[in-house]
Amino acid sequence: MRFLWHNNASLFSSLNILFLTLLIGELAVMQIPQLIAILLVATALLSVINEKFIKMPLSIGVMVITMVASLLILLAGYWDWFHADHFVHQLVKRIDFSETLMHGMLSSMLFAGALHTNLTKLWQQKWAIFFLAIFGTFISTALVGYGIYYLFNGLGLVELPLLYCLLFGALISPTDPIAVLAIMRRVGAPADLEILISGESLFNDGVGVVLFAVIGAMILGESQTPVITGAVLFAEEMVGGILFGLLLGWVGNWLLEQVYDYHMDALITLAVSFGGYQMALVLGVSGLIAVVVAGLMAGQYMRKYYPADELGRTPLDIFWKIIDELLNAILFVLIGLELMSFATISVPVLAMSVVILVVLVARWVSVLIPIGFLKLCRHPFPRHVMGFMTWGGLRGGLPIALVLSLPQSEARETMILLTYAVVAFSIIIQGLSISPLMRFWMRNEKLPAISPSTRD
Repeated sequence: MRFLWHNNASLFSSLNILFLTLLIGELAVMQIPQLIAILLVATALLSVINEKFIKMPLSIGVMVITMVASLLILLAGYWDWFHADHFVHQLVKRIDFSETLMHGMLSSMLFAGALHTNLTKLWQQKWAIFFLAIFGTFISTALVGYGIYYLFNGLGLVELPLLYCLLFGALISPTDPIAVLAIMRRVGAPADLEILISGESLFNDGVGVVLFAVIGAMILGESQTPVITGAVLFAEEMVGGILFGLLLGWVGNWLLEQVYDYHMDALITLAVSFGGYQMALVLGVSGLIAVVVAGLMAGQYMRKYYPADELGRTPLDIFWKIIDELLNAILFVLIGLELMSFATISVPVLAMSVVILVVLVARWVSVLIPIGFLKLCRHPFPRHVMGFMTWGGLRGGLPIALVLSLPQSEARETMILLTYAVVAFSIIIQGLSISPLMRFWMRNEKLPAISPSTRD
């Protein structure tokens, strides 16, 4: 397997460069090869620094370092080092965040997450994942939206209309399981708990994005878009996305069956991710839900027919993992650039603290209600599942991508700052403390599996 991967490394590297070229062609005044080189070198250096010196889980380490780098960029602009502010202002003006993020990066990030999820084990926990991803995301969106709206107004902190508060609730509710899953494997947490967390995160990403789009349409239409219309739009996007995703996944797997070459497999999955998303938009259904379903089907095919290395990885696994990590690193650099372009920081620290607290409470309630209902139906859960899923519900690249895709407005600047505060707290505080907390829970009680299955 190692020979196979080394044999194909050059082509996979070329495909990654081609992929990045498609995504960031208009990001800067510099030449595209220069920008790609900077991003690749920066990501590689950050990974090496983390591996040799910081020794955090890779996802957390790279995110922390890129966030620190973003803060340094912000300080450079504040003190006018190297005339950085002028360069960044010009750079940010050339970025179409909506097109680049919503119609480029997000589909690939969700496809990569789905590809690495075991569909067989996911199906064994379908009801728990369904209730957590659907109802949990709705609960979290409502609690965050109404919570910050009334607290901001009551404390006189920030003026943000109710619909924008709900929009913020939708974009901040999706979770990122990558870093937490790495920690869980390290401490020996139950395999079924891993599937529960990864499955919930995978689908709450899609649900959160659809909610974000629906609330965004209500904001644009104001009173002309009633709540009932929004509910119908949500149902159409979700159901249509699932049905189209099944068709897309079937076509993608059929194409994979026709070839026996890792090079072609990578190209086919890229075509499914990009092409499938664009076709879904034409059909008027959720492209992100469609690529999640297609990614799950492609991942199941890959696990069934592809030989894996000693770590259980296939070349396609590694290819999409590289893409996922690159996109997350790019997102943190982009939000740093966007922050630096602000003339002033318009949101007080107290408002950021309030938002962090509200998001944590909303996460706890959004996990408590579905799990409590399922327990009444005699669905077994580990004793500490609430702690695992509440404190381990990290926020990562998706909220950043969504908030950066908003059109220019005063509310957008406020929401970017609030999102940055929540993500920074989530990654640095929650991400670095979850490992000792998990070790404490694992030491005090051997957690039972949720259902009889085995780890990959």
